[in-house]
Amino acid sequence: MRDSMTLRWQYACLLFLLVSSLSLRPAFAQDAYEKDNTYLDAGVIVINDLTFQKHDLHTADDQDWIMFFALESTNYQVEITNAGSGIDPFIELYDTDGTSLLVSPIDVNGPGGDETLLWHCPQGKEGIYFARIGHVASSPYGSETGYRLELIIPGLFSLPEYLTGTIRNGSALPVAMARISVITDTGAKGSGISLPNGSFILCLEPGNYSVTVQANGYDAKTVSASAPGNVNVILNTWPVARDDNFETTRGGTVSGNVLANDFDGDGNSLTAVLNSNVRHGVLNLGRDGSFSYTHDGGNDTVDSFTYHASDGRAGSAPATVTIFLEKINLPFLMLLLNGSL
Repeated sequence: MRDSMTLRWQYACLLFLLVSSLSLRPAFAQDAYEKDNTYLDAGVIVINDLTFQKHDLHTADDQDWIMFFALESTNYQVEITNAGSGIDPFIELYDTDGTSLLVSPIDVNGPGGDETLLWHCPQGKEGIYFARIGHVASSPYGSETGYRLELIIPGLFSLPEYLTGTIRNGSALPVAMARISVITDTGAKGSGISLPNGSFILCLEPGNYSVTVQANGYDAKTVSASAPGNVNVILNTWPVARDDNFETTRGGTVSGNVLANDFDGDGNSLTAVLNSNVRHGVLNLGRDGSFSYTHDGGNDTVDSFTYHASDGRAGSAPATVTIFLEKINLPFLMLLLNGSL
């Protein structure tokens, strides 16, 4: 009896180990660009870089996302080469929101095959776009899971030079996600995106370039540079103006300073510039942000004006100053409405 139970126990253990070995799928080393499994974590790819990017779909459900700054009326080509025999990769292209599919999955050559996605950026559609590389779920999977990834402008040139640099603001802080575009008089062009540390790399045809840098919350700036070469760009931060509220009585006067809660990220001094005037009184607004307002005595309950803050190079979005006339006594009004008075 004991020998029989022992044999059954050994058989059960062997069966468990066999099933476990069949169900477990090996996970291989992740590549240097992880984590890049969503468009929010997409890595910047250098266009026309001859050093390529080396990725690895280290698990069956791994995804690799990249982003690039596309110039209007320009062709782009995403290429997968040297794919391992254990993966069947595909390429998709997404719009600037990272979620709207522009080009359906490209999967032509099966496991271990090269794949190419060719796309033309339409006129007026310059922006940051995203590509997703994944593994076809129903295809083989094994130890050969690496591939080489590159993004090129077809036919532009064959021997690029590097233009490198750093984008910072007036406080010497790095500016990430700056959009860099370059062009020469001969029509040679290129583009790139700055990294979180503000640095960027462009692979360009040798020559002299006009370099334009754009970033959200900053003035665009154009400088001159050469490839090969290095250029550092300082961007001016837009001032920020915040809405204000003040109170006075009908026919009364109120004063204050609208710049008191505004700021400039570079520490530049600000001036106030009137956009739209009040309708029910007289307003005097100084460049230093000080103002005085006198109501005309009518039955109005509110008046307002708008302004923007300027640092001498850029202006903020408009801010609204609201002036409440004869502050309403809410407890008294509620008692009156309830018939308690």
